[in-house]
Amino acid sequence: MSSSSSSSSPPLAEPVNTTTPDPSKRLVALDAYRGLIMVTLAAGGFGLMETARNLGYWPQGDGSFWGTLWNYLAFHTQHPPWISQFRVVGVSYWDLIQPAFMFMVGVAIPFSYAKRRARGDSTGRLLGHALWRSLVLVALGVFLQTKNTGLEPSGRLLVNVLTQIGLGYFFVVLLYFAGPLWQVLALVAILGGYGWAMLAWPVSEPLPAEAAASIENLPVKNEVALHFAKGVNLPESIDHRLLGAPNPGGYATLNFVPSMGTMLLGLLAGTLVRSRYSNRRKLLLLLLGAALCLAAGLGAGYTVCPIIKRIWTPSFTLFSGAWVLLFLAAFFLITEVLQWRRWAYPLVVVGANSLAMYMMGQLMHSWVTRRWEVYLGAEAFAGTYGPLVRSLVVLGTLWFFCWYLYRHKLFFRV
Repeated sequence: MSSSSSSSSPPLAEPVNTTTPDPSKRLVALDAYRGLIMVTLAAGGFGLMETARNLGYWPQGDGSFWGTLWNYLAFHTQHPPWISQFRVVGVSYWDLIQPAFMFMVGVAIPFSYAKRRARGDSTGRLLGHALWRSLVLVALGVFLQTKNTGLEPSGRLLVNVLTQIGLGYFFVVLLYFAGPLWQVLALVAILGGYGWAMLAWPVSEPLPAEAAASIENLPVKNEVALHFAKGVNLPESIDHRLLGAPNPGGYATLNFVPSMGTMLLGLLAGTLVRSRYSNRRKLLLLLLGAALCLAAGLGAGYTVCPIIKRIWTPSFTLFSGAWVLLFLAAFFLITEVLQWRRWAYPLVVVGANSLAMYMMGQLMHSWVTRRWEVYLGAEAFAGTYGPLVRSLVVLGTLWFFCWYLYRHKLFFRV
């Protein structure tokens, strides 16, 4: 398997005057950022929520310093029940994991496809690779989602992050060849069209109890809010009709449509980072992009489209897009502008083999735990801090495997 991602001007032409002379150069900021996300996933949130619960600080703290701290950490390692927006611009770190994952796929596209172009691949070959990658990612995602349940109809079937990436990836690569203007127009059309469709979807009142409870705290008028209620909104209703039942958590197959917007934001950011602009100008433009996304996301979130990760509303695409752009800007500032890179090595080791780390984290977490229990004893992972210790031990094991691959220049790609 061989992984990567793609670049951007009118019909299937390479973009002009935007790329750096060296297409093989890796972006340390991207590898480090990707490494952070994969480390978080492989560690299962570091067992912080379970540890906080064992300490008696979750779901409610006790007002003490430690109670508040553990409650805060637990909050950021789980998805909130429905709305993703807190204190205007606040968000759970866990709600940003999948957007960051998908955003970085978009960022990597200009780097990957420029490298493939430099080695002589034709446009047809590049598009063939994109289509193959899409199909493999969908297959891997379905496998991970059904490994314990089989292939029976289920709202869980197509919601894994790899499947969601695969469903939209080929279309994003097509837009890579079309150029930045068409990418921006496509972003507006996708988010605007999907938002309109959600508002136009007929919802009958009175709502079921769970649906009514889900919209109690949405900062929009009731006639708008009911279109975003759990279980009766457009994406969940489509899953119910096609797959037999919606996902119990509210995640939906159609999330791949607005999340293509997240990949397009990454594609635009990646094209910017590969441009001939100075690093300081790139940083300023990343921050400007984050500010525009935040303003647009909040504007929509308070009027026509509440910010909800589980059904990936268009406003969530913009709101989370602002945050992931800020993260990329922070990594870019530290590693590219200030040139402080040595600290990032542990993250780069993982980020350079992100698919391998993700698959290991999904498939081997329990197996690695059982192997260590043989040598350390089950009591090593018991007790109040057992979940934290277990997560760190598993993460350390998987990290050393990634380090071995990195040292030997072995990279798992699709």
